[in-house]
Amino acid sequence: MRYALLGPSCAFVLGAAYGHALGMAPGESAIAAAVFTALGAVQAWRRKPGWALACFSLACAAGGAGYATARRPAAPANVPFRVNEVSLFEGCVTGPTEGFEGAQRVTVEIADGMRMNLSQGRFTQRLEYGERIRFRAAPRIPRSFANPGSFDYAAWLAARGIYWQARLAPRTSIERLPGRCGGRFAGAVQRVRAAALDKIDKLYAADGYRKAMMKGLLLGEESEIRRAWVEGFRRTGTYHALVISGSHVAFVAGIFLLYLRRFRYGESTMLLLSCLTAWSYALIAGGDPPVTRTAAGFTLAAIARWHCRRVSLLHILATVAVIFVVWEPWQVAEAGFQLSFMAVAAIGAVAAPWLEDYVMPAVRAAAACRDRNGRVYQRRDEIWMLELRLISETAAGLTGWTPARWRLWIGRALGTGLFVLTMFIVSAAIQLALALPMVLYFHRLSVTGLSANVLATPVITFAIPAGFLAILTGWGWAAQLAAGLLEFGASIVAWHGLWEPHWRMPDPPLWLTLAFASSTAALGIALVARRWRMAAFCANLAILAAVTLHPFQPRTGKGQLELAAIDTGQAESLHLALPGGGSMLIDTAGFAGPAGVRRTRLDPGEDVVSPYLWQRGIKRLDAVVISHFHSDHSGGLEAVLRNFRPAELWVASIPDSMLSGVLAWTRASSTRIRTIRRGQTLHAGGAVFEVLAPLHQPHPNSHSNNDSLVLRVRFGKHAFLLPGDIERLVERRLLAAGDDLRAHVLKVPHHGSARSNAPDFLDAVNPAVALVSAAGSDWMRLPSEKVVDALRQRRTLILRTDRDGLVWVRSDGRHLSPGALRWTAGRSGLLEPF
Repeated sequence: MRYALLGPSCAFVLGAAYGHALGMAPGESAIAAAVFTALGAVQAWRRKPGWALACFSLACAAGGAGYATARRPAAPANVPFRVNEVSLFEGCVTGPTEGFEGAQRVTVEIADGMRMNLSQGRFTQRLEYGERIRFRAAPRIPRSFANPGSFDYAAWLAARGIYWQARLAPRTSIERLPGRCGGRFAGAVQRVRAAALDKIDKLYAADGYRKAMMKGLLLGEESEIRRAWVEGFRRTGTYHALVISGSHVAFVAGIFLLYLRRFRYGESTMLLLSCLTAWSYALIAGGDPPVTRTAAGFTLAAIARWHCRRVSLLHILATVAVIFVVWEPWQVAEAGFQLSFMAVAAIGAVAAPWLEDYVMPAVRAAAACRDRNGRVYQRRDEIWMLELRLISETAAGLTGWTPARWRLWIGRALGTGLFVLTMFIVSAAIQLALALPMVLYFHRLSVTGLSANVLATPVITFAIPAGFLAILTGWGWAAQLAAGLLEFGASIVAWHGLWEPHWRMPDPPLWLTLAFASSTAALGIALVARRWRMAAFCANLAILAAVTLHPFQPRTGKGQLELAAIDTGQAESLHLALPGGGSMLIDTAGFAGPAGVRRTRLDPGEDVVSPYLWQRGIKRLDAVVISHFHSDHSGGLEAVLRNFRPAELWVASIPDSMLSGVLAWTRASSTRIRTIRRGQTLHAGGAVFEVLAPLHQPHPNSHSNNDSLVLRVRFGKHAFLLPGDIERLVERRLLAAGDDLRAHVLKVPHHGSARSNAPDFLDAVNPAVALVSAAGSDWMRLPSEKVVDALRQRRTLILRTDRDGLVWVRSDGRHLSPGALRWTAGRSGLLEPF
């Protein structure tokens, strides 16, 4: 029963995850916990420890579910302002200014427990923790992309106490008020952090790349790191080595512990100072949960060592998990929490048994060889020692060296080789344990990650002490050494990236997900129990192969034409599931505004559109259609081409400013560019595509809404009209040309703008269902109320992404079936064709 306490601990954490995701009434939780506790007591009285442990674990799971439900983040009920209206605020800055130029923000606490993210726009002031400020802004509730598989940004902010976002009102500025606010200790920590960041700015003033990367490596400041700089780290599974993580905290504390040993301090003093070092670094690095969890684990290990107890990695892991779930239950739902704990569990449950049985005897024998007295520390290692002595005496007979000298060098060489082998085993265990969450969260698995982690991670990690030496002393050579080590590690990663296949995995079916999770748990149990190891390992690899290859059909309805408007905010991307089983994408989302301008690190193609397609089980697209090359329609094109390698890219024309980029992206994805013209009729996947516009060949430098492709898609008795962003000029010309515009489903032009959607055009189309892709933001005021009223007057069912999230319409050729992720009452689910 050595690991008996792990069961209730894991059950409590899993129960908390269930409660956070689905909820469980606290009363029901208390009753269930009481019942299972009573059953456990009965089983313990009957001397059945296995059944008693199972009952107590279920009681902990029920308690965790109720506790997490009761602790769900909730916005304050009564607030002293109106949402979406400009108000005057006074508040306390609770964090430094973050973000990059033109998109900087700061967190402000406007009342107890009420925080908002304040965006300062293009002209920004550097604000520090503890400053009191006054400003005018219009707060709004944070909005997540309401698609299956999308990241819940609003919940992520709410878990950190941030319930509103606001942008500084036009032609206003932030007024600094006298006095300070916030805690003294937190203020001191933030000042040290700010001073360290300023020192890095000075050390690497002439090199933006080094400055940004060293900030991320040493202090976890990621806001200046460009996505392209770290893509290789993401692909090879080494991103954790670059941006500060728990391993960095443990490494710094370990280095400090080794330094203290030189001065022969007492063990208690060394452990205390090392724990203080771990916590200090964790707080200065931002105090994020991953680093604080590591500091807590280091502290528990030090306490166990101080009490002369054997340090059990799995018990420390379980204790830290329970502590942090009790402290902040929302952490259990975050990918970082799950990945970090699964990685450590893999080391303790998978790697450690293998190392103890097959590697550690050789390690101890190698250490004995390096010991001049040649002592063997455990009896079971004698066979290794005898083999090494035989090799050294044989080598001594063939050379002039003495056996002792050969034992010394053989011990050194064997120790080095065993260290590399240990790193490979640990890396392999972590890669295997994290395979499922990596597929579910990031849709990727690294082939070269095994060796990339072994080779690059130590190099990058050794840049940390050099970097801090440079910060503390200002020595230029130390700064150059740290940057050189970082760049050397990056070059190792880049070399591995050349061999890394760019494959992305869709979400596996639920049954396969459960099977892989169960097989991974069974492998850990088999390794700890030292039984059925090979069978469990082979079963786990077989299921992993099925997850990776994904030999399953996409989750789309065969024999149906489905048009889905993905919620992409103030942008547009439409998924068209074809009756023959294929898929097309019309536009790839992006950002509203001038082409090429990006005010966030978010990549809509990678972070919004692709997760939805992966959630549908799609690995490849038949075609991608770009209606026109405005950034809100084509900003995600590179990521979509890279991730789904479509057979064709349909365009009317490509502007000169984007031609070289599009050609490079299509070459990399082996995609053929297909230029289509008005009057063509195309057939794909059982549907017929009529090209109605553009009416003339667009100019190479044109970026007009009126250059949009207009497609009319027919299947059975139904027609779907996809007009891009055309405005009233093109609408009038289409009417004058006498084109058949009748459609049962209309994708409303230009996000519902009043510059489009003329009454005559809507009359000609006469849609039964209208899909509107918009964010509903106040600054763009789309869709227009005039357009919405005009559609209502025509008795058209309106589905809007800003209110309904993902919206769709399916046709079997005879009936239309509309739907929405956030379906509201009072709407018909089945529409007869007219």
